[in-house]
Amino acid sequence: MAREFQAKLAETPPGMVAATGFAFITDNRVDAAKEQAVHAALRSAIEQVLGTALAANTQAQDDSKIRSRIFSHTAGVVESHRIVGEDAAGGCYRVSLYAHVSKDKLMDSYRALLKSFGDPVFHLASENADLTLTFTRFFTGLGLKLAATPENADYLIDALGDYRPVKHPASGVEGTQLSLWVRIRDTATGRELLSQKNDPRQSAVFHSSGERQKDIATEKAFAQIKEPLHQELQKMITGMAAAGRDITVVIENYSPRHDAALAQFGNALEMVPGLANINRKLDAVMQRATFSATYQGKMDDLEEFLRARLERDIADRRSIPKTTGIETNRLLLSY
Repeated sequence: MAREFQAKLAETPPGMVAATGFAFITDNRVDAAKEQAVHAALRSAIEQVLGTALAANTQAQDDSKIRSRIFSHTAGVVESHRIVGEDAAGGCYRVSLYAHVSKDKLMDSYRALLKSFGDPVFHLASENADLTLTFTRFFTGLGLKLAATPENADYLIDALGDYRPVKHPASGVEGTQLSLWVRIRDTATGRELLSQKNDPRQSAVFHSSGERQKDIATEKAFAQIKEPLHQELQKMITGMAAAGRDITVVIENYSPRHDAALAQFGNALEMVPGLANINRKLDAVMQRATFSATYQGKMDDLEEFLRARLERDIADRRSIPKTTGIETNRLLLSY
């Protein structure tokens, strides 16, 4: 079966993807099994394109959350398909087909994950100009929105590079290798969300000299780290979209006279769809009440739901804090 599939791949028309799908036949419903097999084949076609569409020459890490979101729009992503073979044997229906998958629409589905929780902004920081350019292209190509300054960013990307002089173990020729470390941190909490390093030995360069040697070492180090970095980034983003990311709801000018309203505020938070793991912290000196939680949606949706709930549950409007700011991961209110 694998050999047959590889043979079909070799014969695939330009711009098309070859895929095979299977489905069990239950209650003699061959028509239903065929439909399921076609759908499975189309999912396989999308999966093949997914790896090249998200990052050049990398294989996307399988992740049920991103796949389920993208595959739920199969009809829009697959522009056309043609069945080239089908058969039923052993209680199973098999379909082989060619499909034309739109990379643009596929990328839109991936970017939709970022937009699903507020289209967060990232800032890339690196002291190396070559690394800055290389990783800017890489991250923007994946749909990340980059800010020029860290003050306007929700997440910080550090691209740290350390060039080290080395000698060839056999010839003793002097060369250069690059130790590369990429990490992503939450600006609000400081928590590290992603960390990826390369093996500096695999970036070693012994030909050329000077800056050209460093350029080649940079290219080799990036080629080495690109695929695992993309996989970890995808896990991070899909995790945020599916399981929630850290957010805070801050109430300024809080005082003990608002205790009763604060309890109702906490109850309202527990009713927000997609909000979980709520914790409360009171700072009497700063007159501030802070709720931390994990959240799956957009902060403006949270604010709208919370506002409606508070206005329904609290009769005295003066006990409802006013919204002063809405950020990607933080909602600011004040009495």
